[in-house]
Amino acid sequence: MEDKLTFVSKIPSIKYMAEKITIPKTEYTRLKREAEAYRKFTAHFFQTVVKEPIEDIVKDFRKTNLYTKEFLGDLENGLRKSSYAKSHGTPSASQRP
Repeated sequence: MEDKLTFVSKIPSIKYMAEKITIPKTEYTRLKREAEAYRKFTAHFFQTVVKEPIEDIVKDFRKTNLYTKEFLGDLENGLRKSSYAKSHGTPSASQRP
């Protein structure tokens, strides 16, 4: 017989769901493995997102003609203010005078 694990919901906003969920241990192990793989992937993905200068990124968005000038301005400002851009200190991430 397969081992079963029981979980108690710790999310107070879920009022209409069962308090306990029982799943097979093999399913729990698979979900745990997938969650860890996802965490590793997203950590690596978000570390490598900004590789090109911010101006080039905004230029690429502008070329599509899908975004408003306001959005493009917000995008550029957001990229310049992002903790990633600041921590990596790329010349394109510095504020314009």
